[in-house]
Amino acid sequence: MSTPAPERPVLRAVPAPEPDARDIFYVRLTRDGRLVNRHALDELAARASTATDCFVFAHLAPSLGALPERVKPLRLALQWPSFAEVDPRLGERFGRELLAPLWANLHPAPRLHLIGRSIGATVVTSAVLGGARPDSLSLLLGTFSAHAFAAPGCYHRILAERMVKGRVVVLHSDRTRGALGLGAPRVGLREAQRIGLPRYALVNVDGSRGMTHHFVSQLLLLAAGLLEGGPDGLRPPRRTPFDGCRTS
Repeated sequence: MSTPAPERPVLRAVPAPEPDARDIFYVRLTRDGRLVNRHALDELAARASTATDCFVFAHLAPSLGALPERVKPLRLALQWPSFAEVDPRLGERFGRELLAPLWANLHPAPRLHLIGRSIGATVVTSAVLGGARPDSLSLLLGTFSAHAFAAPGCYHRILAERMVKGRVVVLHSDRTRGALGLGAPRVGLREAQRIGLPRYALVNVDGSRGMTHHFVSQLLLLAAGLLEGGPDGLRPPRRTPFDGCRTS
């Protein structure tokens, strides 16, 4: 009798505080990355001076669970016509023509965190190549090659030229094909939730043992430097996020 194939890991929904709808901005793009609703970015820019951090989500619900008290977030959710097919220009055009100029004109600018799931991981990583300079980049079960960050992979420049100010965190699973930073340190998802992340520029997190929204939300805050590990578990950081990150 054959052994049934393991189920594909999913991000299971668990109760979490709902984000304030006023702090979520839905930005609609055409398939090749042109902006449909300019007013959403204009509204975000008007609110940016009161925020500490802005989280940009691609193909992911804009929920982070409970945030540290001092964090005043804005959330930007990217939408485009089809998640099944994405023009390669979408991410780079969004980074070059929209996100990079917007952040260059914000004074002060909140810290920027790019988060992509599945094909959305390709979109936000390409936005970095297009000129966006985030404080963290989180890729959840991404659909691109495991060799993408290794030379001469298409995203090797992101690490070589330090285009991300803090960490690049790649969540992967043995049960799925997809993104992985070859040669970078690895940590289990539950271990990361318990003790934090290694302070390297690129970190692989193994989610093969199962994922919940709670664990993944904590992972995103760890990647953003808004939580860190300690003897008593996770807590807000005692120093500026990403001070002393290493590249190898």
